[in-house]
Amino acid sequence: MGSFELSIEGSDGVHSAVTYMASVDFERFEQATVNSALVLRIASVQAEILVESFMEGFMDRLKDQVIRSPGEEVTVFALNQVESDVDLFIVVANGNGGYVGKGTVAGRISQGKLEMETGLQIRSIDASACDTSPCQNGGSCTSAVMLIDGERSIIEGTQKVFSTFPSVALRSTCECGQGFTGE
Repeated sequence: MGSFELSIEGSDGVHSAVTYMASVDFERFEQATVNSALVLRIASVQAEILVESFMEGFMDRLKDQVIRSPGEEVTVFALNQVESDVDLFIVVANGNGGYVGKGTVAGRISQGKLEMETGLQIRSIDASACDTSPCQNGGSCTSAVMLIDGERSIIEGTQKVFSTFPSVALRSTCECGQGFTGE
C-alpha cells in the first residue's frame, strides 16, 4: 500500500488562489489476490453512496471481525454495482505474503452483527455466480472472480471521495452431466 498527500492550488485570475489538500491511497494486487477474493454482496445500495457514506465505518467493523493475528490486513480491491446491490471483493493478507482462505474469512464474519453495527444489509457473505443456478440438466457450476483486462470501475462521490478499482466480475462455468453437451 502507498499513500501520497498532494497540495493543489488554483486560481481563476480574478479571485484569490484556493488550495486543496488531496490524499491518494493505492493498493497493489496480483492474480493471487483475485483468486483469494471473498465477495460480500451488500443489498440495496448504490456504489457511490457506499463508498462515500459507509465504507470507512464498514471496513472498521469488518476488520474487527476478521483480523485474528498480527500482520493480517483486510483490503477491498474492487467493487461492482450489480443491479441494486454492490459486490465488495475483499481479501485478508496473512502477513506472510499470502492470504487467509476465503472460507476461513467467511467463517469469521457475523452477518447479523455486521448489519447491526453498519446499518447495511448483507445479502451474501460469499456471493457466487452459481447462486442463480445457471447450469441445466444437473450440470455442475464453478464460480470464479475474473479480472477484466484494461477496464476500471470508477466511483464518483462528492469532492471528498473518488475511487477507482480494477474491473472484476463473477463468472460461472458449467460442466455438463453425463449424456449432455453445451456451454
